[in-house]
Amino acid sequence: MRNFKFVLILTVVSFLTIGIYGWFIHSMDESEFVIETVKGDPKQQAVQSIHAEILDRGLKPMDYEITLNDRVQKTTHDFLDQLFKNPFDIIDAPRAFRRFIAPNSVNTLEQDGIVYAMRLQKEGRWELQYFNQKKQRLFKKIVSAPAGIKYKGEVQFNPFQRSGDSLYVYVVDEDPTNVGNHFFKFDLKADTIQTVDLPKTSNEYFNVLGINGEKIVYQTEGDINGLDATKRNTYISDRKTVQSLTALDSIDLYQSELIEDGTKLVALIDADQERFKWIVYDIDSKKLTRHSNDFNKWQGADGSSTYFRLENGVIYTGLNTGTGIFNVQVIDPLSGNVIYEGNIKDRLKRQDIILNELVVK
Repeated sequence: MRNFKFVLILTVVSFLTIGIYGWFIHSMDESEFVIETVKGDPKQQAVQSIHAEILDRGLKPMDYEITLNDRVQKTTHDFLDQLFKNPFDIIDAPRAFRRFIAPNSVNTLEQDGIVYAMRLQKEGRWELQYFNQKKQRLFKKIVSAPAGIKYKGEVQFNPFQRSGDSLYVYVVDEDPTNVGNHFFKFDLKADTIQTVDLPKTSNEYFNVLGINGEKIVYQTEGDINGLDATKRNTYISDRKTVQSLTALDSIDLYQSELIEDGTKLVALIDADQERFKWIVYDIDSKKLTRHSNDFNKWQGADGSSTYFRLENGVIYTGLNTGTGIFNVQVIDPLSGNVIYEGNIKDRLKRQDIILNELVVK
């Protein structure tokens, strides 16, 4: 009897504790964000398409999606949400699509508000799914592999870029006997896929830097005979002719785009807490121009919450200043001019808030 009373009292106390904790969390103030325009017109298309994802991981976990025209969308997470949350639930997509992209071997591409993913299905067929977040529509396409292409084991599909009605995809074969990677062009209208044969890539790994129409800039990397070293070469090809871009061979490029009708390559090359750098390479004149943006004006800025993105020929930066202000800049990479600068201000100046990323939709 004593044991029963003890269990009953413990149960009541537990429920009261949970109730009081829930009431306390519910009653806590939520962050309130204010947008301050420092420079430029927030009605520009390049600015209106920005969505800043800010995460509050304090006692009252919440995700905020904020646009620079003062629209705030928030999602609250309770304890169980945090315990069992799947990272792919961030995408507001049908359950079938979330299951499709759930395996660790599936990589996604998000471009212009559309999320793309591919997987190898039974009998060697390839399945593409892409979800339009604006229209809330899911598309599915299943095609046969290109002639002569057959993968036996694990395969990793990496959607790279959509250009018009074509989706370009890297495919990496995990079979150790099949050295290198492959590049394909998926025609989204005709539902066909073909191999993109790039000159000078035989038996070497290659990395595509940018696509514009039929022009593709890429780097190859291979071993140097007799030496414990690798060589890197950069090319531009329209799949009929090929040209070396030797000025880029020694530069580490981690985000790049081919813009201006395929005449200029823009690439981010370096970033730290104080500044980030990028280059503009003119294909015709072979002129290389270096640019940088200095963040020294923000003393004590939190470098762990800094974000850089190159998309649609524009550079987007986001910086947690450490004072409850997230600074956002939109930069024209060709001129180096800041065409827009704004601050997202948190009224409560919470320490647990971080900038997760800038999404362009």
